[in-house]
Amino acid sequence: MANIANLLTEHMAIWTAAETEKKSGRGRAGGNTGSVYGVKKLRELILELAMRGKLVPQDPSDEPASELLKRIHAEKSKLIAEGKIKKEKPLAPIGEVEKPFELPKGWEWVSIQEVTMLITDGTHHTPNYIDSGIPFISVKDINGQKISFEDCKFISQKEHQEINARCNPEIDDILLCRIGTLGRPTIVDTNLSFSLFVSVGLLKLPKTVKIQNYLHKVLSSPMMYEQYDNIKAGGSHTNKLNLGDIPKLLIPLPSANEQHRIIAKINSLMALCDQLEQQHSNAQQAHETLVSQLLATLTQCQNAADFNANWQRIYAHFDVLFSTEASIDTLKKTLLQLAVMGKLVQQDPNDEPASKLLKRIQAEKSKLITEGKLKKEKPLAPIAEDEKPFELPKGWEWSKVLDCSVFVTDGEHATPQRTSDGKIPLVTAKNVRDGYMNYEDTDFVNISVAEKCWKRCKPEQSDLLMVSVGATLGRLTVLEEARDMVIVRSVTLIRPCLLSPLYLSLAIKSPLVQEAIWGSVRQMAQPGLYLAQSSNLVIPIAPLAEQQRIVAKVDALLALCDQLKTRIQQANQQQQAIADALVAQALKPATAEIIDLATYRSTVACHIFKRMQNNHAFGRTFAMKLLYLSQQHIGFEMHLEFERKAAGPFNEWIYDFEGDGVSAGWFGLVEKQLFNGNIKIEYQVKSAIDEPLAMIDSVGSAVQRKELDRLFSLFADKKTEEAEISATLFAAWNDFLIDGKSPTDDEIVQEVRENWHESKAKFSPAQLKEWLGWMRKNQIVPQGRLPRTLHQQRLNLH
Repeated sequence: MANIANLLTEHMAIWTAAETEKKSGRGRAGGNTGSVYGVKKLRELILELAMRGKLVPQDPSDEPASELLKRIHAEKSKLIAEGKIKKEKPLAPIGEVEKPFELPKGWEWVSIQEVTMLITDGTHHTPNYIDSGIPFISVKDINGQKISFEDCKFISQKEHQEINARCNPEIDDILLCRIGTLGRPTIVDTNLSFSLFVSVGLLKLPKTVKIQNYLHKVLSSPMMYEQYDNIKAGGSHTNKLNLGDIPKLLIPLPSANEQHRIIAKINSLMALCDQLEQQHSNAQQAHETLVSQLLATLTQCQNAADFNANWQRIYAHFDVLFSTEASIDTLKKTLLQLAVMGKLVQQDPNDEPASKLLKRIQAEKSKLITEGKLKKEKPLAPIAEDEKPFELPKGWEWSKVLDCSVFVTDGEHATPQRTSDGKIPLVTAKNVRDGYMNYEDTDFVNISVAEKCWKRCKPEQSDLLMVSVGATLGRLTVLEEARDMVIVRSVTLIRPCLLSPLYLSLAIKSPLVQEAIWGSVRQMAQPGLYLAQSSNLVIPIAPLAEQQRIVAKVDALLALCDQLKTRIQQANQQQQAIADALVAQALKPATAEIIDLATYRSTVACHIFKRMQNNHAFGRTFAMKLLYLSQQHIGFEMHLEFERKAAGPFNEWIYDFEGDGVSAGWFGLVEKQLFNGNIKIEYQVKSAIDEPLAMIDSVGSAVQRKELDRLFSLFADKKTEEAEISATLFAAWNDFLIDGKSPTDDEIVQEVRENWHESKAKFSPAQLKEWLGWMRKNQIVPQGRLPRTLHQQRLNLH
């Protein structure tokens, strides 16, 4: 069984629920053939970006690749003239439809034949092997990085000379596996004499132009392995690359200088991958650095179309690249920054330019001033060039927050009087969350106090509330509903004028604006932001129609991020296939012993009973919620269908199991009457429960069992109602994903309160959203695992 201990980091244990990958025959630059699944996918992504010119920026001062080709052709012509190599039959020109993708300016699509002096292979006959002599190398002796002489066969000097008359590998040539294992290119890095078998191809490279390192990366890339798959020939024994087809393989060729930059970048990122793979103490930091480096390629895109192409490639590797909450948060920040740079959606030249929108905003504000509804403001200083961090698309404008808002103000500077009979929430920084309001643990004021406070400002629907004091400085939300409230000084109110509140919100949330916020705070006992500083924040303004498109695009992409979070803990079991992703499979470890379904279920349930016995709230309802999460969240294959009951997901199998458990002496049942008159079933665990628990190592994988232990620690001090809330939210959310929908928190909450069971209305939306936040924080999120819950019907037990 493959080693399951090779996980990336302690915090990524669940998403890397993959064994060390079995040898696939596909060597990868910078890594061993047997690599951790997630890191393998990262390596492939790095190479794919490099081959498309997306890993490092192009330098317009570089000579084009065509000049490099001229030098290679000159060396080749010289060798032909000297009779050292034969002239090849010219290949047909590369047609546009043959080119896998568009290359940056200065690059060229070329065939392997154009950049090599000779393409040949080893001897086609089996030589006479001897105990010692000249090493005879076959596919098994090359791994994509090194030639191994440790387990090779040997031939005589005479046979070596005969073979090398046709095929003489020299330092900096490239060996390519062409029979059985395909690809796995390896640079010859030794002056030691050796011969090759027919299964190994030899690519002799120019001496005047050093391209071996770049060509090695190209031949190791996913793009090239796709070509190998397309041209491979199947024989009676195995697959092979015909020698005549290798020269026709296409490669993207940049300038010599860019090749050096690409190699340096690949090597640095591969070194980070090595650190992840070896699980060094700094693996987490290395992963985050890697993510940041790859996301930086998106900001180098010059237009929306370029971004979309690059984004699709990264999205194909979502589940392995963005493997922690921190990396997904970094992705979200990148998306917000790209949004306000105009890189997420195409610009429409028919849109009204932002300059006209700003003029209409100023006209509207002047009208409000004339009507006495708004005080005249002191004009803000013009935006200096050094305040503009990047170039905006055509039709966009830079603006200050106050210039595109009706006003920017804050709440009461003197703490309003709380009253026991108050009904109006008193909103402070703690109530303003990222994208929503949390009214729990809130003080209240009565209407008379509120009316005095409203003379200063009264929040309205579509206003922005932003934290202006404390550790959460800059956190903000848009008021999506009309609700009376009073805000205090720690909350800034921004009322947009004519532009999209949601666009203004994401503009302020963007990393550069958030950096400006934190860069301008006044430091006292805690950080604080003056109103003048909030008013002077510089933001990019898109045309109004584009604002709507940007908001929709951001919502869609952030929803994808949320979907990814649901897969963090179960990436190796994920069944979804992304059309343009390379096929990858995390192998499920063999169990120590095969057990039947009834024993499987009983073992999981008994494990839950024993581990949770010290929680005084634990009983039948609590047990059923953990059984549900064990199957739907962790992936234990119990094949139970769950019904939408008043207390959350439920399956009547529990009754049969309790009867079996009591009969077997595993536990006893205790009926306890609750204060509301209901009867609670509790379990009195007995020593005989160790009998079914002896099979626990045969249930699921080690990673799954570790995640179950983590669930026990999370719910160790929880009440039954809390287990009910989390399991019900999980189930409703999971059902949305099964149906192909990416629900918002509001949609999940509505589903629970209105479409689950009438009793769920007892939970407030704020309370349910708090639990959604707890679930995300603790990585208890669904991935759309079947089956979905059933509405009030007799379940079909399997």
